[in-house]
Amino acid sequence: MNRPSLLRAFGTLGRRRIQHSKTLSLLILAGVTVGVAMVTAIDLASGSALTSLRYSTQTLQGQTTHILTGAPQTIPWSVYVDLRVQARIRDSAPVVTDRVRIADREGASYSLLGLDPLSETSFRPFLVSGSVQALGSEAALRFMSEPFTLLMTEDAARSLGLSPGDEVSLEYQDRVRTFTLLDYIEQSDAYRDSTLNQVLITDIANAQIFLDRTDALDRIDLILPEPGAEAALTRIQALLPPSVRLEPVDRQVDAVRELTRSFRLNLSALSLLAVVVGTFLIYNTLSFHVTRESRVLGTLRALGFQRRHLFLLIMAEALVMGLAGSGLGLVMGWYLAQRLVSLVAQSYGDLYFIEAVGQVIGTPAVFLKGALIGIGCALLGAGKPALSASRADITRVLRDLAIEREFATPTGRFTVLGGMLAGLGGFLLLPMFPLEITFAGILAGLVGMAFLVPALLRLGSRQTLNWVGSRRWPFVKMALRQPLRRLGQSSVAVAALMMSLSVIIGVGTMVGSFRLSVVDWLEQIVQADIYLSVTDHAPRHLLTDLGADHFTALPGVTQVESTHTTEQYAPDLGAVRLIAFSDDMAKHTRRFSSQMPHATNIWDDAVTRGAVLINDPMAHQFDLTAGDTLRLATDRNGIQSFTIAGVAVAYDAVPVILMDDGVYRQHWESPGITSLALTLETEADPALTLQALDRRFNQERDNLLIVSNRELRARALVLFDQTFAITGALQILAMLVSFMSVLATLMSMMLDQARELATMRALGATKKEIGRLLFMEAMVFGLFAVVLAIPLGILLSIILTYIINARSFGWSLGWTLQPAEVMKAIGVALTSAALAGAYPIYRLGTQPFVRHLRTE
Repeated sequence: MNRPSLLRAFGTLGRRRIQHSKTLSLLILAGVTVGVAMVTAIDLASGSALTSLRYSTQTLQGQTTHILTGAPQTIPWSVYVDLRVQARIRDSAPVVTDRVRIADREGASYSLLGLDPLSETSFRPFLVSGSVQALGSEAALRFMSEPFTLLMTEDAARSLGLSPGDEVSLEYQDRVRTFTLLDYIEQSDAYRDSTLNQVLITDIANAQIFLDRTDALDRIDLILPEPGAEAALTRIQALLPPSVRLEPVDRQVDAVRELTRSFRLNLSALSLLAVVVGTFLIYNTLSFHVTRESRVLGTLRALGFQRRHLFLLIMAEALVMGLAGSGLGLVMGWYLAQRLVSLVAQSYGDLYFIEAVGQVIGTPAVFLKGALIGIGCALLGAGKPALSASRADITRVLRDLAIEREFATPTGRFTVLGGMLAGLGGFLLLPMFPLEITFAGILAGLVGMAFLVPALLRLGSRQTLNWVGSRRWPFVKMALRQPLRRLGQSSVAVAALMMSLSVIIGVGTMVGSFRLSVVDWLEQIVQADIYLSVTDHAPRHLLTDLGADHFTALPGVTQVESTHTTEQYAPDLGAVRLIAFSDDMAKHTRRFSSQMPHATNIWDDAVTRGAVLINDPMAHQFDLTAGDTLRLATDRNGIQSFTIAGVAVAYDAVPVILMDDGVYRQHWESPGITSLALTLETEADPALTLQALDRRFNQERDNLLIVSNRELRARALVLFDQTFAITGALQILAMLVSFMSVLATLMSMMLDQARELATMRALGATKKEIGRLLFMEAMVFGLFAVVLAIPLGILLSIILTYIINARSFGWSLGWTLQPAEVMKAIGVALTSAALAGAYPIYRLGTQPFVRHLRTE
C-alpha cells in the first residue's frame, strides 16, 4: 500500500472510529483537556504572582543594582552627600517613600515616592517620560519648584475622578496635605500599569516635608556597572555608618522566589496527579476501543495493513485527541488561571507578604509545556493498546480471541514493577535528595501502588467471594466476579479512583493536622485578653508616647506587655524580622524544637541576659540550632553576636528573632512600641475594656487595630483557611478527572457485556434486576478504591506532614487522623461510582435487548 493511499485510509478510518465511538472519544478528549488545564492553570497563576512581584520591583527600582537602607531607621542626608562627593558615585538617587491614603476615601493605599528628577535620568524611565522628559520643560520646572505637586497614572486618576490641575488630599498618620495633580505617568505596557496604578510620585523635598523626613532618606538607589563594581563597593562600605547596609536589589525577589518554591511545588505535584489519572483514562478507554473493534482491525490486516500500520493508526488517533485536548486544555487553563490567580496570589500574600496580583501573565514556555504534557499523556496512554493491536494474530483476531489475550493483565509482572516503584519512591524520600526529587518519589510511590492494584483487586475479589460463600446473593456474586473477568480494565479504574481518593485523604489530613497545630500554637502564644497594634499608616508615636503604664488604669487590666517589631540586618543572613518583648507571656507554654540543655525557663534564664530565640523557619532556612551564634548589626555597638537559646515552634512564613526589650534597648536606638497585650482580671468583662479603648482611641481608630483574644485567633484561622483554599480547588479538579476515568471504565465494561445482559433479559431478568446488577458492579469499584485509598492516603498524609512540610518550610507539625476526610473520600468514591454507572445503565435500558443478541 503506497503512502498517499495509506494516509487517505488513515484519515477515513480515523474519522469513522471517532464518529462510531463519540462518547469514548469525548472521554479521552476530556481526560487530556482537564489534565492540561490543571497544569497550565497552576503554572500561569503561580508564575503570574512571582512575575508580578519581580516586574513591579524592576519597574519601581528601574536600573538600580544596589540599595542602601537603614531600616528601621532612616538614612541621614549626609550619607548621600558623601556618596556623591567622597566616593564619587554619580549614579545614585535618593528616595523617600511610605504608604499614604486618599483623605475622605476608603480603599487601597498608595505608595508615595519622593524622587529627585535631577538624579533619576538613569534609574526610572517612566519618570523622565512624557511631559517631564525634558528637564528644562515647563512641566519639569513646575514639578521641582512648585510645592506639593504629584504625578500618577491616567488610570489611577480616572478611578479617583481627577485630571491634571485638580487637587487631592493625601493622608499620612495624623496629618493631611493637599497636592496638585501635575500630569500623568506615561504607561508603556499592561504589566507596568498594574504596578504604577498604586504609585504617586512627587519631588523629594515635598515628600520629606509631608512624611516628616527632614534631612533623612528611606533609601539610596545605586547603579554600579560590573566593570569597577568591586572597587566602588569598597569605597562605599568605608563611608557607611553601622546602621546603614548595602545589598543587591534582587535579594528580596530571590528570597521570595525561594520561599514560594516549596508552595508552588506542592500545587504543581497535585496538578500533575490529574495528568497521571488522565493517562490511565486514555489507556483504559483505548484498550476497550481496540478490543471492541477487533474484527475491524483483523479485517484491515487481511486487506493488507501491516502491523506497524495498525500501530500508527491507533497512535495517530491518540495524537489527534492529544492535540485537540491540549488546545482545549490550554484555553480552559487560561480561564481557570483567571479564577485561581487571586487564590494563589492571596496564598503567597498571606504567607510571604506579596501584593495581590490582578491579571494572568502567560509565557510561551508555559503553553508549550502544557501542550507537550497533553500530547505525551495521550501517546503514553495509547502505547500499550496500539502495541497489543499490532501484535495480535490475524486468524485469532477474526475470531475475537487474540486482542483479549493481549490485554490479559500480567499480574505478576505488574506486582514486581509496582513493588520496585514503591521502593524507589520510599528511597527518594530520604533527606539527601532535593525537594523536587522528593515529590518525584511521592509520584513514583503512587504509580507503584497503582501497579499493585491488579494483584490486590484479584485477592480482594476472591476473598470477598469466599466470604459470601453459599449465601443466596446471585447479583452480588456476579458483581464481585466482574473485576476478575475484566481485571485489566477494572484495575485501571480502581487505580485512578484510588489515587484521587488517597490525595483527598492525604492532603485533607495534612491540612487538618496543620490547622490543629496552629490552633494549639495560638493557645500557647496568644494568652493576653486584648491586643492593640498600630497599622502601617499609624503615627509612629501613637503607642510609644502613651507607654504601657497608661493602660494599667483601664478597668480590669492587670498586666501590659509591650512589643516592638522591626527589621534588622544580619551580616551573614540578610534582613530578618526582630520582635522585642517587654516580657514573654508564653514563656511557660512555648514549645521548642531545640533548646539549650538544662534550661527550665529559657526566657528568664537566658533571653533576659542577652540571648535570643529564633523560630522554626529561620532555623530551617539558615541551618541554625540552639547554641549557635547569630550576628546582628546594631545602632550603638556595631556588629554584635547573640547566642541562640532556643528554636521556638512557630508557623510564621519568614525568619523571626525574639529578643528581650531591655536587651534591644542596649543595642538599638528605636525603642518604639508597635503593639500591646493587655491581660485582664479573671472576673473582668473584656467587652467593657474594649469599649473603653474604643472611646479612648476614637479619633485614631483607623490607625489602630484593637482585637480580643478570641477575635485574634479567629482572624489567624481565617487567614490559614484562605491560604489553603487553592488546594481544595485542585482536589475538586483531580476528583473530576478520576470520575471520568470511572465513567469510561464502567461504560466500556457495561457496553462490552451488553450481549451477556441481553441473554439474561431473554432468560427472564427484568430491567430493574439488570439495573441493580450494574449498580452493584459500580459500587464494587467504589468500595475497592476506598479500601485501598484509606491506608495509602494516611501514609501520604504522614509523608506530607513530617517530611514535605518540614523540609519545605521548617514547620514542626503534629499529625492527627481526620475522620471527616476519610468520610469525605468514601462519599466521593460511592457518589462517583453511582453517577458514573447511571449513564451506562440508562443507555442499556433504553436499547432493545434483541439487538445485542445478533451475531452480525
